Amino acid sequence: MILKGFSAKTQKAYLGHMDRFIEHGNYMMGNVTSADVQSYMLHLHEQKRSHSYVNQAISALHFCLCDVEGKVGFPKRWTRPKTEKKLPTVLSQEM
Repeated sequence: MILKGFSAKTQKAYLGHMDRFIEHGNYMMGNVTSADVQSYMLHLHEQKRSHSYVNQAISALHFCLCDVEGKVGFPKRWTRPKTEKKLPTVLSQEM
């Protein structure tokens, strides 16, 4: 991650995502499959995690599994949740 120029915060976030992924399924890194990653993404969705959180988890898993571990059999482009469109909170006239 240092060679890629990731900031300290990104490194900490990616390691946290990997820890949570491994704990979720009690996975061994050498045996992780694409189905395991999809299962974890569904788990995050069911936990009502934000789209940006899920996107960061996907980026962390992709980096660790494909770039670092060199695993094959994973899609080049992973399906990501669409960007959330939230309306801003506006004060009412009563406030």
